Amino acid sequence: MRQAVPVESLTEWVPGIKFIRAWTFVRRTGSTRHPSGYIENFHRLRIGFGCQFDRGVSIAGGNDERGFLSIGDRCVLRQDAYVSGRRGTVSIGADSYLGHRVWIGGQGIVDLGPWSLVAPNVVIISSNHRFRDGSVPYVEQDESPGAVSLGANVWVGANSVL
Repeated sequence: MRQAVPVESLTEWVPGIKFIRAWTFVRRTGSTRHPSGYIENFHRLRIGFGCQFDRGVSIAGGNDERGFLSIGDRCVLRQDAYVSGRRGTVSIGADSYLGHRVWIGGQGIVDLGPWSLVAPNVVIISSNHRFRDGSVPYVEQDESPGAVSLGANVWVGANSVL
């Protein structure tokens, strides 16, 4: 069985050009990607083999040692899906499907098991704003990380918020 290729093992990148980096990365994993989306933070990102990314899909690996994004083999991310492991850990199991305009992220942990089906317009977020002091703007208060874990073969219905 083939294993996902960590980005740091790819040597064919053109330094400083994100589009070519993203295209080379996706091509090397046997995945397909529409050019209008974006991929960023390659050093904390893993994409499995045979994934399909539709138009407008945006994925982001981790910004620091806490953040990481892993997408399993043969996953499908439909138009305008957004998945971010910038400040938290996101893991999407093999053979999963994320519908149109799905939004996944947060500062905590999101774990979708294999064969997960996430319908359109679903939001899965693993953190919440703290509300300790009403005199301080909420945007200036930190966030409280949590965890969202879905097992294997799970269906999340349209417009759900987890």
